[in-house]
Amino acid sequence: MNKKTSIIAVSVLVVLAVFISYILVNKGDDEISGLILSKKPISDVDQFDQVKSQPGGEVLRVYTTTWNKLKEEQTAEIKVGSDLYANVHVVESPKGMAYTAKWLSGGRVIQSETKNLTTDREGILSFTLQGSKVAKGPLTLELHDDQGLAASFDFTIN
Repeated sequence: MNKKTSIIAVSVLVVLAVFISYILVNKGDDEISGLILSKKPISDVDQFDQVKSQPGGEVLRVYTTTWNKLKEEQTAEIKVGSDLYANVHVVESPKGMAYTAKWLSGGRVIQSETKNLTTDREGILSFTLQGSKVAKGPLTLELHDDQGLAASFDFTIN
């Protein structure tokens, strides 16, 4: 193998290694970084982080990202008839990006709400499910962006 062929082969391998590294580093990156289901809304990222690190009586569920997968960190009983607030931590999204929350019971949509991110790159979106729609049984929250389903969460109402 001559010097020119060796240089070309090494260059191709370096480019291939950089490309594979990029794919592996970004694999599974989602814009939904966490969710706190609570009895009241959360207004900003600082408050979200504080509640996440020290959940209190108002917090019903905490989901955080670990190795690019949303994982349930805390569980409390969700009661029939209580208002629910899905506080979603969004990252890597431009200001104005629209997200739709669909609340499903028994596989059918019982409430849908669309909100736009008011901050650039990172922010909190709070979606409300009215207490009159919180009934005993399974409940699903689907979060949709412009690409389709971004995340889904299942709850049981007692």
